[in-house]
Amino acid sequence: MLIAVGNVNVNLLLDGLVTMANDENEKHERNQNKNGNWKHDGGWGIAYLENNRWIVEKSTKPIFKDPKVNKFRNVKTNLVILHARKVTIGKISMENTHPFQLNEFIFCHNGTVRDKIYYDSKFTVKGDTDSEHLFGSILTENKKEKNIIEAIRNNLNKYQNYTGINFILANRNKSYVFIKKNNQPKYYQMKMGKKKDFLIVSSEELPQLPNIEWQKIKQEEIIEIDNKTLHLKTNKK
Repeated sequence: MLIAVGNVNVNLLLDGLVTMANDENEKHERNQNKNGNWKHDGGWGIAYLENNRWIVEKSTKPIFKDPKVNKFRNVKTNLVILHARKVTIGKISMENTHPFQLNEFIFCHNGTVRDKIYYDSKFTVKGDTDSEHLFGSILTENKKEKNIIEAIRNNLNKYQNYTGINFILANRNKSYVFIKKNNQPKYYQMKMGKKKDFLIVSSEELPQLPNIEWQKIKQEEIIEIDNKTLHLKTNKK
């Protein structure tokens, strides 16, 4: 999964997601022996801003086999989120495909949460993934806290039975990226790259962006991005 802000080239980012989803990119704990055995083939989705409103499109096909990708290659936007799903909880369906939207927020997640997840019934959850339930739970906590950084921390402290919790949460003005402490730091990783007019956070470095200098986001850090100015703020535990 990835989020890109600023002077965005959606075509290159789609190529990058295809490479990641087809397991042709980085080595990690899940594909140590051979790339190609950990494909994210459970559907894919894109969310982007157009005239300051969210456009969300999804497909249940693997992105590396889906001609629908070409529909979005010439999209012009200053904010895009992409996700390719590896199925754990919930069947392959449009309702279970990331990114999810609730009110003004967009959300996507890597990992599996096995704890019971609670959320306010005012948030309409359409599918049966742990990811969408986690989204509702974070927004429920935010409703109480009125401080989204504290809401994220308080909410995710509740979960102890998980493989990983990496997520991207965004509204039109700000985006948030988080990595919960985990035992597979190469797989459950997020990396950030920035130029003067462009910022990207991605699960893996993208060879399609050769002039980006990447750095790892540390576990338990919350990265806050101003979507207009590209200003970054790191919130440490």
